[in-house]
Amino acid sequence: LDTQALLLGETEPNGAPVARLAAPAAARVGDEVLLDAGASQDPEEPLASLWFRWDLDYDGVWERQGRGDARPRVRFSTPGTAWIKLEVEDGWGLAAQALVRVTVSPASPAGGCGCAASGGPLAAALAVSWFWRRRRAMERRAGG
Repeated sequence: LDTQALLLGETEPNGAPVARLAAPAAARVGDEVLLDAGASQDPEEPLASLWFRWDLDYDGVWERQGRGDARPRVRFSTPGTAWIKLEVEDGWGLAAQALVRVTVSPASPAGGCGCAASGGPLAAALAVSWFWRRRRAMERRAGG
C-alpha cells in the first residue's frame, strides 16, 4: 500500500502514471515536429493535471516542463539522431518515462520544394528563362 495514502486515511493505493510518447520517425532541420504524449494516463488523475517533463536532446536536463504539457511542438537545429525523453508525474510524485528516436535530416534546399535538385519541370523552365535572358544581354553588348 502507498504510505502517503495511508497517512491521509485513504484505503486505495495510488497507481503510477503510464508514459506514452509518439513522434514522427523522421524530420528535417527547422521543420516543426509534434511530440504527442496525449495517450499517457494515470489511474486517478486526468491528463491535464499530470506534470510533463521533456528532455529534448537526451542530456539529462529538462528543457521543457509543465502541467498538462502533453503535446509540445519543437524544431531540431542539427541533423542526426535525436533522442527525446518524456517523464510524466502525478500529484503523488509517482513517475513514468518514455523514450523516442527521431532521425533528423538536413533542411530542404532553398525554396523548400526541391524542384531544382530533382530536375523537375520548374528547374527546366528556370534554366530556359536564364538562357534567354543571358542571350539577350550578350546580344545587346555586341550591338545586335
